[in-house]
Amino acid sequence: MGPKLETKYVSKGKTRIDREQQTKNQFDLLRLEVKYPGTAIQLLHCCDEKPILLAAAAALAKFGGKCRENLQLLFDLEITDSVIPLITHEDLFTRRFALKLLAEMVAIPNVRDFLLDSDYYISHFTKVLINETDTFMHEFSSLILAQITKDVYGTTQLLKHCRDMNFLQERLRSPDPDVKKNTMQIVHNLLQDPIGVEEIIETKVYQSEKIERFPPYTFVKRSVIFQSFDLQLVYELFDSPYTEIQKLALDVVADLVRRNKDDRLHDRFRRTNGLGALLKFLDVKYPCKSEEIFS
Repeated sequence: MGPKLETKYVSKGKTRIDREQQTKNQFDLLRLEVKYPGTAIQLLHCCDEKPILLAAAAALAKFGGKCRENLQLLFDLEITDSVIPLITHEDLFTRRFALKLLAEMVAIPNVRDFLLDSDYYISHFTKVLINETDTFMHEFSSLILAQITKDVYGTTQLLKHCRDMNFLQERLRSPDPDVKKNTMQIVHNLLQDPIGVEEIIETKVYQSEKIERFPPYTFVKRSVIFQSFDLQLVYELFDSPYTEIQKLALDVVADLVRRNKDDRLHDRFRRTNGLGALLKFLDVKYPCKSEEIFS
C-alpha cells in the first residue's frame, strides 16, 4: 500500500476569520475592586461611564445606609457636591441611588446646615419632586424637603423659590404612602410660617403665559388663577392605615382651624365638611368618645 494521501479542504469563497488577529486589539475586561469610600467618590469625579457611575453610587448608598457614622464620614469626605449632579443623571438607577444617599444624609445636622447655606439646593430638590415621574424619586426628594423645611430658614427658602404650591396637592394623590407622609410633613412645616399659610390657602395655578418683547427688554405676562387647597385630600388621609400619616393629617387640620381670626379658613373648613370628617374619624377610632360627643 502506498502512502496515505492527505486531503486538503479548500474554502469555497468563504472568508476565514483570524481569531488571533481579532483579539489582538481587543481590551480585556478590567474588574475594579474598590475598598474605600474615598476611592468611590473619586470615580464620581473622573468617570463618565454609566456602569461605573452606577456601581459607585450604589456602593456609596449601601455604605451610607449601614450606620449614621458612615453618613457623617461621607460628608467629611465632601461627597455632597459630587452626588448632587447625579440626581439629574440620564440613568434612572444612578439617580435613585444618589438621591437615596442624600435623603439619608440629610438627617445629619451638618448636612442640613450645608444644604441651607446655599439658595441652590432647595430649589434643585423641588424641581426634582415636581418634574420627575418616578415614585422612588418622589419619595427621596420629598423626604429631603420634609427634613430641610423643619428648619425655619428652610421653609423660608422653599417659599422664596417656589411660589406655586400646587405640586404638593399632586403628590398627596400619590399611591405611595411614603410620598404622602413626606408631603404632609412639608405642608405641616409650611403652616408654621405666616407666609406659608397664605401660600397653602391660596395655591396659584398658572393658566397661560405670554411673552412680549420690547428690545432690549422682554416681559412675561402670566394668567394666574388662585385655587383653594383641596382639604378633601387631607381628610382622606384620616382613613390611612398608617398612624403616622393620620397624625400628620390631624396636625395639618389643627394648624388650619386654630387660626381663629381667619374667617376664610373657617368658612372653607365648614364648606368642605371638615367637622364631619373629624367626627367620622373619631367614630372609627374611638366609638365611645364619638357617642359622648353626640349625647
